[in-house]
Amino acid sequence: MLVKSKWLDKILPLPKKSKYILHDYWTALMVSQTGKMAYLEEPQVKYRQHFDNCIGSKRRSDEIRNFEEMRELFIDVKKDHFKTFMQNVDYFESEEIQNLNKISNQYFQKLKNLKKWTFKNSKLFWRLYKYENRKYCLQNFLILHMPFFAKPLFNFIKGVKS
Repeated sequence: MLVKSKWLDKILPLPKKSKYILHDYWTALMVSQTGKMAYLEEPQVKYRQHFDNCIGSKRRSDEIRNFEEMRELFIDVKKDHFKTFMQNVDYFESEEIQNLNKISNQYFQKLKNLKKWTFKNSKLFWRLYKYENRKYCLQNFLILHMPFFAKPLFNFIKGVKS
């Protein structure tokens, strides 16, 4: 990763308490607030991950075969992100962003116990997902707001028998 030295004060230190925020995500988030970023399609180094990596990210989602477990992990990751943002308030100077982080954390906490469906706070959902593609938004909306409907679809796709 190439980063201009002027960004190091904005990026460092990296959050240590988060289980789900990786260094490259954090760096991109910090730079995107006030700077410009570019994505290079072509790899600049050789990098590979394999099953027994000592370093690198292991995707727990690959091991999940159960809808409730997948949904809980999904919500826990989102809550962890917003909790980390709230703990690092110095990195998010805008009061509007600070409030959005707090409201978003509460939103995901309430959704965690949802069993059937809700359309409460769906405006917040669409605000948080406004830059995502429609398919991704729809999938996430179903998982978060309509688990009774998303579970059979998940089971069908994964080939899980109820």
